[in-house]
Amino acid sequence: MAIAYELLGAPTGNCQRVAVALEEAEIPYKATFVDLWSGRHRTREHLRLNPAGKVPVLIERDDAGNTRVISQSNAILLHVARKGAVPLLPNPNEHSHAIALERFMYFVTDVIGPNYAGHVLNAWQQPRQASLFQQMSLEAFELAEFYLADSPYLAGEHYSLADICAATVIAPSAGEVDWERLGNLKTWFDRVTARPGFVRGMQAFRRGA
Repeated sequence: MAIAYELLGAPTGNCQRVAVALEEAEIPYKATFVDLWSGRHRTREHLRLNPAGKVPVLIERDDAGNTRVISQSNAILLHVARKGAVPLLPNPNEHSHAIALERFMYFVTDVIGPNYAGHVLNAWQQPRQASLFQQMSLEAFELAEFYLADSPYLAGEHYSLADICAATVIAPSAGEVDWERLGNLKTWFDRVTARPGFVRGMQAFRRGA
């Protein structure tokens, strides 16, 4: 059964991560820009898809007329990782699957979480507290250096969801990373961000910006 995918989003980290995952999994999709600045995510139409009024939202429509909606970014990522022509997670029966999930969740909890808190505190005009959380995110990159000591990718020999999550998080802070001290991370970052699928995913919503 054929499935058509539509990704509603904006040029934010969460949306870019999903777009990169779709590109890398070789899942054809339509990227639909949601203008957050004009409040499009608060319209009745969008709230029917995601009552929280957030993006990204992934809509799946099959040729039988069924529609499925997933509206939490990490849930979308895990779904996409298993649906594409190119798997973004190892076989669940292999130990490498647990490692990939561990590295993926590390960046979700230890990097994205503090980084988001920093942005919120900046919006609340609390720059000192914000800088502490943002520094926590930068320091968390150091563990990735250890992960990459003996393998080209974060979870081993194969590119995975962990690499997508990490690279999309690091990209906005690339100018603040001490690359001279983190040589493994720099080599990995350059390798990942040069991938055509990564480049396309990062630009998926720029057309509507």
